[in-house]
Amino acid sequence: FVNLASADQEKIKALAEAAIKEETDMLPFVATDRFKKDLQSYETAVNSGVTGVALTQDMFDSLVSFVYNVGNGDGADMEEIGNAVLSASTMK
Repeated sequence: FVNLASADQEKIKALAEAAIKEETDMLPFVATDRFKKDLQSYETAVNSGVTGVALTQDMFDSLVSFVYNVGNGDGADMEEIGNAVLSASTMK
């Protein structure tokens, strides 16, 4: 790079900066898409694990968040958790 003419160095720098900007601009979209794909397995775990309990959207979202944070294969009984959430929501 240092052996190139100054004009060529500037062209390369401009191309590199443009490529970095393009990648930086795309990153939030890529990350969001990846998160949505990853989230599907946690939603499936809640949908298949919680049965016989009518969940509100807020309850479902909370359970998905819980499973996302603690995992879905560590012995957590999703139906029991769903029942606990339902019981807690009806307490006044």
